[in-house]
Formats: sequence, structure tokens, C-alpha cells
Amino acid sequence: MCREYSKDSKIAGILLAAGSSSRMGSKDKLWLELNNKPVIEYSLEVLLNLDIVDVLVVVSPKERQLQIKKLLANQKETIFVEGGERRQDSVAAGLTAVPDADWYIIHDGARPFISDEIILRVFEAAKLSGAAVPGLRLNETVKKADGAGRVIETLDRSILRTIQTPQIFRGELIRNAHNDIDEDVTDDAMMIELLGGIVEIVEGDAKNIKLTNPIDFQIAINLLDLDFDIGKDRYY
Repeated sequence: MCREYSKDSKIAGILLAAGSSSRMGSKDKLWLELNNKPVIEYSLEVLLNLDIVDVLVVVSPKERQLQIKKLLANQKETIFVEGGERRQDSVAAGLTAVPDADWYIIHDGARPFISDEIILRVFEAAKLSGAAVPGLRLNETVKKADGAGRVIETLDRSILRTIQTPQIFRGELIRNAHNDIDEDVTDDAMMIELLGGIVEIVEGDAKNIKLTNPIDFQIAINLLDLDFDIGKDRYY
């Protein structure tokens, strides 16, 4: 059991905004406008206005830092660092910027529909083992294929999840993971897994999509127009 959160705990948010946007063509997806606001501003607003976040680290290209600073609407401490070659290198830069945090909230800036509710829900789960992520059940059949594209087996989708951010970790746990793991990983939770740690999964949010391809941006525009709560169904 990890340490419980208290008012004395220092919580740092790490907002990743250093991706290449290669699958979005020539456009920087974080600066595409959604309802007259750049994509990056949505995550900035939530993390800056969340009371439990003491300091926010924005990991971005140096040439974008001034633009992001102009979007900051309050006086919460904000630190800017440059990203690395890999996603995990960018996260490591964020951890180094606030080396004494008790907890880290790590979020991809390409997911604009983050909410206070999902952050707090993941944080409650993180208190159990020191690491937690939001995840969704799969709606489609999933098959494992070989290198030639032939089906090897059909996987049991009831035990599979697609994982989102924010991912929340106890400070010492994630710092040690980044120190000990150098192989390529797809998210920070994978580092904890490789070290034999426990990662809790809580219900994610179907609206919390990641903007990767042009079609995702059109979906995001449509989501802004929806007037219903997707999150009523509970999976856990």
C-alpha cells in the first residue's frame, strides 16, 4: 500500500506537447483550433485550474513556448522544458523539472477532453498501488496476426483495455522506473509493468479521444456539439 495523499503532498502535472504530429500531415495538431481555441489550451485550462495540482510542467518545442505562455490564464507555477526524441524522454525531462513531487499526473496534450472528474478518479485508484491509468473496454473483435497478416488467434476482448491518459504515479515509483528502464515503451505504465509493479485500471472516458489522424479532429469537432453524457455506464 502506498502513502495516502495529504494536503502536504506535492503534485506535479506533466503536459506532453512535444509530439511530431506526423500522422496529421503538415499540421501541428496541438495548434489546430477547436471552437476557436487551440487543442493544447483545453488541457492547459483543466490542469491549471485543478486545485490539487501544485505545479505544471509543459514539455514542448522551444519555439512553441512563448505561444503557450500567452494561453496561461492564472498564476499557478508553470515550468517549460523541451521534449526528447522519444515520448519517454519527454516525460523524463518533465520529471527532472520537478524532482521532489510526491505524485505526477502525466497527460498527452493531444487529448483535449480531459476532465477534473477523470483525473480525480484515476488519482483515487493510484493511492492503492502507486500507479493508475484510465482504460476502456473494447467494442470490436480483436485478432492477433503474424507478419504476413494471417490470423493466429482471436483474443478475449473481455480482458483487454485501450489505455488513455492522464496516468498518475507516486513520485518515487515513476522516477525509479525512468531511471531503470531504457527500452522503448508506449506509455509510462508499461515501465511499471516491466519492473513487476501493479498498475490499477479505472473506467476511462469515451470522449477522451487522442487526436492522431485527420479523422480524429473531425470527431473532436462533433464531440463539442454533443449534449449527452457518455460516461454514465460503469465498467468497473
